[in-house]
Amino acid sequence: MKEITVSVQRQPAPEAETYNETFQVELKTGMSILNVLDEISTTCDSSLAYEASCRRGICSVCMVNVNGKIVKSCMELASGDLELKNGSKFPIKDLAFGSKKRK
Repeated sequence: MKEITVSVQRQPAPEAETYNETFQVELKTGMSILNVLDEISTTCDSSLAYEASCRRGICSVCMVNVNGKIVKSCMELASGDLELKNGSKFPIKDLAFGSKKRK
């Protein structure tokens, strides 16, 4: 197995400053970006916030910015080091987002 470095842009609250946190993940064959996030949440930091629902590419809830490109994390295979950012203009926490600005 190959170990990859995953840099995640963290944001504890919608108005809070962002910062990057780095994780090392063992990359298994066929792992999606969402699987990588699940692995980080399970083995490194359970406070990591991200979105997931259908896990089949239908709902688009899992959209995330991966190395500068907005993708469905459940459909995009991880193949090397990753830089993950919130893909929305309406962040809630970390990689989780809302559909509109909260008051």
